[in-house]
Amino acid sequence: MIKNRIYILDVTNRDGVQTSRLGLAKLEKSLLNVLLNEIGVFQSEIGFPNTRHELNYLNANIELAEMGVLAPMRLSGWTRATAADVTEARQLVPRLKHINISLSSENKINPFDLPRAIGGDAKPEDIIRSAVITLKGLVRLMLGELNHVEDSIVDRALLETFAKKDIVPGADLSAIEPPIMQDFQDILEGMEGTEDLVVRLKKYTEGTFSGLLNSPTTLRMNNQLVVFSVRDLEDELRPIGIYTIVNFIWNTVRSERKKRILVIDEAWWLMQYEDSAKFVHALVKRCRKYYLGITTITQDVNDFLTSPYGQAIVTNSSLQMLLKQSPAAIDLIARVFLLTQSEKYLLLEAGRGEGIFFAGSKHAAIQVVASYSEDQIVTTDPKQLLRIEQEKKELAASRGGA
Repeated sequence: MIKNRIYILDVTNRDGVQTSRLGLAKLEKSLLNVLLNEIGVFQSEIGFPNTRHELNYLNANIELAEMGVLAPMRLSGWTRATAADVTEARQLVPRLKHINISLSSENKINPFDLPRAIGGDAKPEDIIRSAVITLKGLVRLMLGELNHVEDSIVDRALLETFAKKDIVPGADLSAIEPPIMQDFQDILEGMEGTEDLVVRLKKYTEGTFSGLLNSPTTLRMNNQLVVFSVRDLEDELRPIGIYTIVNFIWNTVRSERKKRILVIDEAWWLMQYEDSAKFVHALVKRCRKYYLGITTITQDVNDFLTSPYGQAIVTNSSLQMLLKQSPAAIDLIARVFLLTQSEKYLLLEAGRGEGIFFAGSKHAAIQVVASYSEDQIVTTDPKQLLRIEQEKKELAASRGGA
């Protein structure tokens, strides 16, 4: 390879992974593949060979490649690492020569799980009602906006889904088996006027996303520190994944009262949708009752504060910290946090680790300085990570030579 030249080896050009809030039509993605090929990209991951609505798009791009329009760029598909999915992909798109296989996580969360009542405070009917309200929020994230008729149908279907597993008012919730998303689909299929809802839901029970929400929970939070990562989730799935994780944690918190701290990073994702924003806001207002403290972290303060629920979360927070801000967001931040003119300039000109700490009505300028060990653990600077990796190799080589 020639030095000082950039090589783009792989581009992900399938649904759900373009720039946030930007959705491309199949023709637009095909034209983008032509441009990627012209600039010398080695591979474009063009779609999901398991989803039938993408078959014409995939086959058309493969035909363009065979005609030489998309050559020599490699076209690849994406599928889960299950024998059934790989076999189906080969059957549906036999001319697709390259398939990227994703190893699905063994940790599953069932959104239909219920909390155990603490001290017998909550009645089964109250727990079921609360679960239905939370699940309706999740369904709206999954399927999009529901009209009044669809909302009523989903409400009734969720109650019948729980009833299918004998989860009804007066039941012993400690001895039940929660339903899964497939049970919800089965109930919907037996109701009138649900054809469109069923089609939209099948993506999460039979399609590419079926491994995310359609299994019993396998996860147990027994460790002192538990980290949930949504880094590898597509943009389309990320709000759904975060919502499900936060609800799972909330169920755990309500099942056993002890001191805990919940940290939600990239919280602005949840502020983009009313149902998830409302859910986190309710969590912040109720968490103290269950000995839970909540910290929300976001790099996009502007998106967080443009939601009325985001502003309410800030108002309910006892402590806040602002680091360097962009000129585009500073005016809104100044209004919400009642900043002086000098504090605005401080945040605009702040260096790494510098900012303002808020405790009640008092503000104080601060600088956060990490120790050497902390810096080595938390750094995301690629240059520093490469240096750390090199130092590890040199250390291992020196020990091997000794």
